[in-house]
Amino acid sequence: MTRRSKSCFRVIEAWLPFWSRPENQILQAEMTDHLSAGPEERTDDRQGYRNGSYERQLTTRVGTLELEVPRDRKGEFQTALFQRQERSEKALVLALMQQGPTGRLHAPREGDHH
Repeated sequence: MTRRSKSCFRVIEAWLPFWSRPENQILQAEMTDHLSAGPEERTDDRQGYRNGSYERQLTTRVGTLELEVPRDRKGEFQTALFQRQERSEKALVLALMQQGPTGRLHAPREGDHH
């Protein structure tokens, strides 16, 4: 590894905590979609309630992301970012490729080349 690539990895490692924030926001948005209601929101469409979160580490080539995965009371919520047993960058990349710009999952359209 060259001096330049080592320097690049140090910069990326310094940014890892900042990359966890958008991932955690995606997790919260997925929970909102799952429950059909935001935190403390009262709606007739609500499908359940939040029940805290648990910490999860996601390993990437440049370091480990610290994630807060939300839970629902029924234990039915499962994120599209990774499966319960997956903790790798590959799982994260594949899940993000399936998401549109809003962070919501979308079906591949004709002409999509991922």
